[in-house]
Amino acid sequence: MALQSITSLATITLQQATSTVTFSGITNTYRDLILAIDHTVSVAANKLVRFNNDEGSNYPWIYMGGNGSSPLTGINTSTSLLVEAVAAGSATERLLTVVNILDYSATDKHKTALVRNGRASQGTDLIVSRWANTNAISTISIGLNNSASFTAGSTFSLYGRIA
Repeated sequence: MALQSITSLATITLQQATSTVTFSGITNTYRDLILAIDHTVSVAANKLVRFNNDEGSNYPWIYMGGNGSSPLTGINTSTSLLVEAVAAGSATERLLTVVNILDYSATDKHKTALVRNGRASQGTDLIVSRWANTNAISTISIGLNNSASFTAGSTFSLYGRIA
């Protein structure tokens, strides 16, 4: 079995609150991308992840999760965002999100993303999503709805993985 090589491409640590973080100019050097987000927010909101500024309804996903006592499931076949994960509900509750984006530079297939979220008050969840587009991903935008902001100290890291 070959060893995998993971390279840090960029890390953004917020010095002040902002509603959107963007990684742009992503080269096609790697096979997969890993996006790690460790954050808090000003008010409860859904996290919105989009590729190449695409706001079309082509990010279908399936959701499953649980908090140890209640299982949760859901599906959305026509949405304009990759992740509709509820972000942390306050400036003190951290949420960790890890997004594995498979074959992001391939131009002959749609892109698959595996999203894992975890926070103390809500447990964990997993979202399997697809970007219904064959373009290579060169920009990833992470935002919030509900007029919310990521708080200072939130960290966004992007890694490239060679299989």
